[in-house]
Amino acid sequence: LGHKPLFYAGVIIFFIGFNLHEPILQSMASKFSKVSQKGAVLGIFNAFGYMGSFIGGIGGGTLLKFYGLSALSAVVTVLCVVWLIALKWLDNPNIFKNIYLPSSTDADLAEIEKQKGIVECYKNAQNLVVKYNSKLTNEAEIKQILGV
Repeated sequence: LGHKPLFYAGVIIFFIGFNLHEPILQSMASKFSKVSQKGAVLGIFNAFGYMGSFIGGIGGGTLLKFYGLSALSAVVTVLCVVWLIALKWLDNPNIFKNIYLPSSTDADLAEIEKQKGIVECYKNAQNLVVKYNSKLTNEAEIKQILGV
């Protein structure tokens, strides 16, 4: 029997994680970017993701071939710890909120964006959308500024 059950469990856990990783990180990239930059942000995100898969495969294979499984495991463990530490400095995307107002709302978009806590402000076909950081401001303050 040997290491086969451990290998199969590892493969299953890897693919569950990988399939969760893709949509979650793309959603985060969308939440942090401005509407006018979403296409570019997602393009860069996907390019780096595929480049990472390529470099990771080559690097992992090289480490395994020349230094063995122990070295590969150590490097992967260190990278995981570094990643977990780096996560500490990321903002929680849930702090970014949107207010949707009728597009007929009369507002100077450039002036709104100057306010503390406002991430972006834009009009689409149906709405005036104000994206804000809920740690710095709140919906009531923004509506007061807009006179709504």
